Amino acid sequence: MSLDLTLLPYNSPLNESVHFFSHTLLPLQANCRDLMEAIQQLSWKDYPNSVDFITEGLKATGNVEKGFTCFLAKDKEGEYSYGEVTKDGYSEQMRWVRVSELLKFNNHPSVEGNPKNKAAWGYLKACPPNQKVALYWS
Repeated sequence: MSLDLTLLPYNSPLNESVHFFSHTLLPLQANCRDLMEAIQQLSWKDYPNSVDFITEGLKATGNVEKGFTCFLAKDKEGEYSYGEVTKDGYSEQMRWVRVSELLKFNNHPSVEGNPKNKAAWGYLKACPPNQKVALYWS
């Protein structure tokens, strides 16, 4: 079984209390198992002792909020459409991580050596470090 991961950067990084949505889909290359496992482990950790998160009072990870919307919802015919998505392709609660946490993998061989993953990290580098990124596993 291979894991596919699509990164969904939140569109409103500065106002976290409203508008939980993503218009951006950043699919990663599926055959990068070591990178996928590292991101999966990251998504289940919280870094309360991280200096960045203590000074700003922010959690590094969490569950996607009720009402989060993106283009990975399914319509009645099973086709992708824009709508609420809080469960991934395995019917598990979706998690989010901060951009700054994902950027720790910038020099990972599966990012550096893969054009598709390198492009996704290029996008992440342009985002604010505190921006949330939802993880859609399928």
